[in-house]
Amino acid sequence: MFVGGLVSFLLPIPDLECANNVTKTYDKKASVISRDLKLQEDCQKFWNLDPYKLESLCAYQVLYHDDYSSKRIRELFPQIQKDEVPIFATMILTLGKVDRGFSPEEISLIQKLSYPGLSLASLRGSTEIDPNTDLARALVVSEFSGDLGKNRADYYSNCLDILALRIHAERQRYLDQSPCVPGTSEFHKATIEAINTILFYEEAVRYPSKKEMFSDEFSFLSSVTDRKFGVCLGVSSLYFSLSQRLDLPLEAVTPPGHIYLRYQGGEVNIETTAGGRHLPTASYCDCLDLEDLQVRTPEEMIGLTFMNQGSFALQKKKYKEAEEAYKKAQEYLGDEELQELLGFVQILGGKKKEGKSLIGKSPRASQKGSVAYDYLKGRINIPTLALLFSYPGSNYEEIASYEEELKKAMKSSMPCCEGQRRLASVAFHLGKTAEAVALLEKCVEDIPNDLSLHLRLCKILCDRHDYTKALKYFIIAERLMEDQGFLKKDNRSFALFYEVKKIISKVAPQKANTLLLMESER
Repeated sequence: MFVGGLVSFLLPIPDLECANNVTKTYDKKASVISRDLKLQEDCQKFWNLDPYKLESLCAYQVLYHDDYSSKRIRELFPQIQKDEVPIFATMILTLGKVDRGFSPEEISLIQKLSYPGLSLASLRGSTEIDPNTDLARALVVSEFSGDLGKNRADYYSNCLDILALRIHAERQRYLDQSPCVPGTSEFHKATIEAINTILFYEEAVRYPSKKEMFSDEFSFLSSVTDRKFGVCLGVSSLYFSLSQRLDLPLEAVTPPGHIYLRYQGGEVNIETTAGGRHLPTASYCDCLDLEDLQVRTPEEMIGLTFMNQGSFALQKKKYKEAEEAYKKAQEYLGDEELQELLGFVQILGGKKKEGKSLIGKSPRASQKGSVAYDYLKGRINIPTLALLFSYPGSNYEEIASYEEELKKAMKSSMPCCEGQRRLASVAFHLGKTAEAVALLEKCVEDIPNDLSLHLRLCKILCDRHDYTKALKYFIIAERLMEDQGFLKKDNRSFALFYEVKKIISKVAPQKANTLLLMESER
């Protein structure tokens, strides 16, 4: 007490006032800091920041320059320094602004980011265009020529790097809940979930409307990235390109007229037209042998993109454009179907001799009921051929008009199976189910060994509750399955056969046994 009292006595009065002022200043600053922290906390509550949503964190950082979002971004990406966070946040938010380029500082920042399970294209620093490592760059360079192609390729490659960073942050949500080692099956499945979340929910990439879907732009990765619309091929190309940046090994698989992605041979199938959901492999093999599912290389995916472009041009009767696209597709793809399509385009474009030569080399040239077979046999004239490759339309009036044109064209030529099949398809669209069934029954008479046609007809008849006829064609289909050796194979092949068999065994078990016995006695 004495010492304290002595010190107090010795201090001059002005010094005591200064000490009081300092104390007040500290109290004032503490009050301000407290208010700032409360304001920051209130803002975070108001915005409801998700600690794994990189885009939200970056937007908050750009708006408020706060410590919370800065710290969280550096937790997700430890190689980023505190003073680099504003540059990083601005860069993440520029995705989708086509007119904005990336500054040297931004590219340098991307190149710093290297983690297990993250392999950005910017990190490679190679000018070599290899679709096996960067499909996106190869696709864009093949779409645009010269310096434009190089500049666009750089831009879209960087855009996909940014998307990959957002997916990397989202993937951390799953890894924090269930930690696993990079490269394991659990890690890869977490990556699939993260890609699906960012691509289909945050970016809202979706299938175009029926009226728009036949535009070739929806097959190109550049358009899908910009417009967020794409057909199966365009979205699969984008998804595959992202998987390359996230060390996720995927395969592209093409059943007839479609493409999907799969992981570990089908352990997880990724249906890009349905938000990345898993569909069983059997759903892609309704009328197909499992072994006929083709696995495509990244280079072949480029060829398929131009093949799609050619087919869309063919549907619009732009034969010159279609021929150019098919020829470009041949640089990447060696499909027999592509060669046949090029032949038909040349015929429709006036190069009959060259086109006929190509069709004659097609394996389908000897397959009864195919377009190639019927054309070479003189059963299809040019007007009918043009209509068979044309788009029927998207509304009732257009489809009805197409039906009349096709019937008129077919009157001046011999009956052809593909023409009858197309008329049956049109009749279904117009609600003329009985007429469609009659046309398909004519096709079955012409090509009695077509297993796929028999199975589809069985399913249609079951849907119409005409089980007597359905059973008749099912018995033939079962015999064809046995003759072609498919009954001994995986039941995921020709899944429609097992579906129809299940229906018939339920609705008419006694009739089924009777007819099967009659068939065996024959």
